[in-house]
This record gives sequence, C-alpha cells and structure tokens, in this order.
Amino acid sequence: MDMGSLLAELVEAFLNRNGFDEDHYVNGDGFDDRQTPVGNQLKLLGFDELELMKLRQRRARGLDIGCGNGSLVNKMIMEHGIDFTGIDKHAPEAPYFMRQHVTATHPNEGCISVDDNTYDIVVAVQNGVLNCALGDYWKPCDTCSKRAPLIVYEGARVLKPGGKFIVFPCLNLENELLASMIPRSLHERGITKAVNEPMSVEYLREHYQLRGGKREGIENEAYRTIFTKAG
Repeated sequence: MDMGSLLAELVEAFLNRNGFDEDHYVNGDGFDDRQTPVGNQLKLLGFDELELMKLRQRRARGLDIGCGNGSLVNKMIMEHGIDFTGIDKHAPEAPYFMRQHVTATHPNEGCISVDDNTYDIVVAVQNGVLNCALGDYWKPCDTCSKRAPLIVYEGARVLKPGGKFIVFPCLNLENELLASMIPRSLHERGITKAVNEPMSVEYLREHYQLRGGKREGIENEAYRTIFTKAG
C-alpha cells in the first residue's frame, strides 16, 4: 500500500469516529461544554479527506476562532500535519494555542496577535458570540453584538488572499449588523463574497444528537457560511 492510500484510510477512520471527546470541561459560566466529535466537526466545516490532503500538501496554516478545549486542533488537524492554531479564553496552556478573548470594540485592529494575511484557512465552529449576534434564533445580547463584528473583521484581516473563513452554524447574511460590515470593514479587508453553502442534513442532525439534544426546523439550518478573500 502506498503512502497516499494509507493516509486516505487513516483520514477515513478519523472522519468516521463516534463518541464525545473525553476532555470536555465545565467552563467559567457553569455550562458543560461537551465537544462534538472532531470527525463530525470536520464534516460540518466541509473538510473531507481530499481537502485535508490538499491543505497538507500546500503546507497551509489555519486558525480556529473559539477552539474550546482544542480537540479540533490537537486530535485532528495537527495529526494531519497541518499547522493550526486555536484561540479561546479557555484554550489549553500548550503550544499552538492563544489564551485570548476578543473583547475590543469594532473596528479596532490587532486583537488576534498575528500579522495581516497570516492564515490560509480560518474556521469558527459553534462560536457562541457569532451565533448570538449574527444568527437568526433570538435577539442578540449587547455584549455579543459588540464582539461579533470584531471577530469577523479580525478573521478577515488575518486571512491570506485566496483564503476562506468558514463558520458553522450558518450566519444570517441578512442580519443588519453583518450586512453593514460587508461593504465597510470586510470589503476593506478583501472579502468579496459571503454565502451560505448547503451541507448534509444528516451531518447536522447527527451534530445536535451528539450534543445531547434535538432541534426543530433543522433542514433550514443545513448550511455553513463561507467568506472568501480575493486572491
């Protein structure tokens, strides 16, 4: 068996993993943040074995905004040889993690302590601030309304030309706060496109079941948001 075939089989094995990450924690707010299995997170973000191989071959660098306990970085992407960094106020005290909380007010720059155009790929999966402020589920709180634009703005700033910023669950692209950012801050940072890309309803259903609950109207949420930066 050649190395490519072996790697493909290993990737497939990881993508089909079941069960929760054993390292879930209780955060400072008292919530039990059970992590979605890493293979399922990759499916939700659109990373199949082919995409992982491409990222590895390109020696791509990536950033996970809101990485939680770091399972996506540690147990999946880094094991594929892809240079990924996680950022979160609960991030592990270990290499490849930044214990930062993006709290400054838009449009201040530099809250993520790296230069412009650093990462080939930026991801945010189940980012509570973005879900609250830019989702379509409830009235956003004031705190998240102030933080969400900067998270999106900073994600766009550190993204390389030609790169993608992937968010799950999908954002409400007609949200007034997000809509006001696209022609202003995001356009200045090279973001030329923002779309909600269809994804498998089965992945989404499995995601919510594994997190211990069900969600009504799940078919309407079977998307991930993709911001594209001009090359």
